[in-house]
Amino acid sequence: MGRVPVQNVTVAASRRIPLGTSLAIDGIGWRRVEDRLAKRYDDRVDIYFTRHADAMRFGLQTRRVWSVTAAKKK
Repeated sequence: MGRVPVQNVTVAASRRIPLGTSLAIDGIGWRRVEDRLAKRYDDRVDIYFTRHADAMRFGLQTRRVWSVTAAKKK
């Protein structure tokens, strides 16, 4: 989206999910889709961490994710 990623805000997701969509991640909270993943990772969400060590500590996890999109005005 051309924005600097922010910890506790930014995630990368499938191209099927519109940029700007809010995601509720079980046990994590709300995050916003601000980046894309490669097509081969369409079944994943990548949570942004400022520090690499924090990302490694978090590791690969399986969680439920719900998406919320705003209705378009006519």
